[in-house]
Amino acid sequence: YREASSILHQLDLLPMVAKSQSGEPEGTVSVGIASSLAPILIGSLIAHVKIALPKVKIKISDGDSETLENRVDASSLDLAIIYEDELVSKFAREPLFRQKLCLVGAQPFAESSRLSMTLEDIARLPLTLPGLPNGRRALIDRTFAEHGLTPNVVAETDSLSSELLTVRTGIAHTLLPVTNPKPFLDQGFAQPLPIDADLYLTCSIISSSDFPLSRAGEAVRILLTEFIE
Repeated sequence: YREASSILHQLDLLPMVAKSQSGEPEGTVSVGIASSLAPILIGSLIAHVKIALPKVKIKISDGDSETLENRVDASSLDLAIIYEDELVSKFAREPLFRQKLCLVGAQPFAESSRLSMTLEDIARLPLTLPGLPNGRRALIDRTFAEHGLTPNVVAETDSLSSELLTVRTGIAHTLLPVTNPKPFLDQGFAQPLPIDADLYLTCSIISSSDFPLSRAGEAVRILLTEFIE
């Protein structure tokens, strides 16, 4: 099924490839963005594409990194900007930066007097985390285990929106990569707190390793890389 879907996707791209070969990049490019990055990137990305690639239309989706990976693998997305723990070889990728996880809580339930948190501190707090398999969860479980600790997971969720809704109630905290704290503060969350441990995810742009991007897709990938870096 995956192979058939990929072949059909490539056939759909043929008219756009033919158009873009003769001049500037042209066509539609579908881009997935990790939910925690979407509020920061979407508006600026659309504006940059409109100026730099006027004949390219982008279709944007947001979601958790695992869902976006699956959609790239199934050829329903051309590109995705995701957070990864392990760099899976089945994708073509360009690592962009490493992002440390922070403790995210809701006002007024958060540890507001602290400037940072240790793993020992966090082990005493109730947490809501994604269920396995999930790269972020695997990183958290592995790092806690390396320190002889177990995270106190009181709820597992299957989407970032559900995770943040749980945090908002004050029942639990979570651990997320935070590039810019402003979107969290604007939504009523407490200031995200850095964690004194090696809890890093890699932000990468991925695409299929089986099929090359169209000229328009490659142009968007280059623009994304330059824009984010």
